Amino acid sequence: MPKVTHTSKIFENTMESIKAKGMKISTPHPGDSFKLGNADCTILAPNSSSYDNLNNYSIVLRIKFGNNSFIF
Repeated sequence: MPKVTHTSKIFENTMESIKAKGMKISTPHPGDSFKLGNADCTILAPNSSSYDNLNNYSIVLRIKFGNNSFIF
């Protein structure tokens, strides 16, 4: 997760749940990849550490499955 905070209740609840479960937060970087079953996933964005709009910190993910590729 980026090192920015949001003030919404949903964000606060998410952070509290992560902490309560003893989970670690990691920050993905463009180019990072991982497998999800038979699909290959690659992080495309965010590709900057500083944005004016919080929404620009949203993750962009390319999922390739066989001959098909999807961007979320």
